[in-house]
Amino acid sequence: MGTALFRRLHAVSTDMLTALAQTGAADTGADPEVRAAVPLVNDLAVLILRTQLREVLGIDPLPGDGMQRWATEMLSIYRTGLGGNTDRI
Repeated sequence: MGTALFRRLHAVSTDMLTALAQTGAADTGADPEVRAAVPLVNDLAVLILRTQLREVLGIDPLPGDGMQRWATEMLSIYRTGLGGNTDRI
């Protein structure tokens, strides 16, 4: 059941990436299947590690102010990367 659910979530993520790419809001990249998996896994990690995130951040990353704080940083990373010299990657 877990695998079936994950496959379905990946299909939804792939469809969303494709739709965003069609509007110019995203790029499917060289490997669209992997690109669609990255945000999916990130989102699932927040759900799975919610308690631990709350402990280390002092906020719950899902509701209200916590989501605003989490989303702001996450979108910044998606938009500009982590910084540093990308020639080494």
